[in-house]
Amino acid sequence: PCFDQLRTKEQLGYIVSSGIRRSNSVQGFRVIVQSDRHPEYLDSRIEAYLHSVKQTIQEMSEEEFTSHIEALASKRLEKPKKLSVKNGRIWSEILSQHFNFDRDNVETEALRQLTKADILNFYETHIENASPARHKLSCHVTSTAPDGAGNQPAGTGTETAADPAETASSGSDAAANVIDDFTEFKSNHPLFPLPRPFVELQKFKR
Repeated sequence: PCFDQLRTKEQLGYIVSSGIRRSNSVQGFRVIVQSDRHPEYLDSRIEAYLHSVKQTIQEMSEEEFTSHIEALASKRLEKPKKLSVKNGRIWSEILSQHFNFDRDNVETEALRQLTKADILNFYETHIENASPARHKLSCHVTSTAPDGAGNQPAGTGTETAADPAETASSGSDAAANVIDDFTEFKSNHPLFPLPRPFVELQKFKR
């Protein structure tokens, strides 16, 4: 849906993708758009799309919701087609010290327990713009070439300019903090505690 809206319909850029980001035991949802348009405009269109997701969830039938669950479960349970893929999964568990070598089956079982209400509650807590629990990091990489986005006005749209009412309803990042020094920003934040191993390492000892 994200690719269809931002790439196919709005044609914001050649590269548009979305998905889960896992790093150092912290998970997040990310949207990537590579475009010749100004990052602030792209950010507003991403927010407008995220705002529309709530209605999509609310109007989704139980049959469609179940089909999405089963499609994802089937994808997770596919056997690796290459030994390198299987090797990567095993080493990922070792390096993260989670040791959940049956992760696909464990997470698929949990996935099939989810309800539409669970997904809607997650959206309202972690993704909806108005949620106080929402955390967002927007990274803007701009071109400094003469005709690059870095030399365009911040509000630059295009022939597919956003509907003002839609943009307004998606919320505002007017109170966002601009990060100029990444090292200082990271040093002033606490670290998340590492999750406990799925299986205690001692159980692997013979």
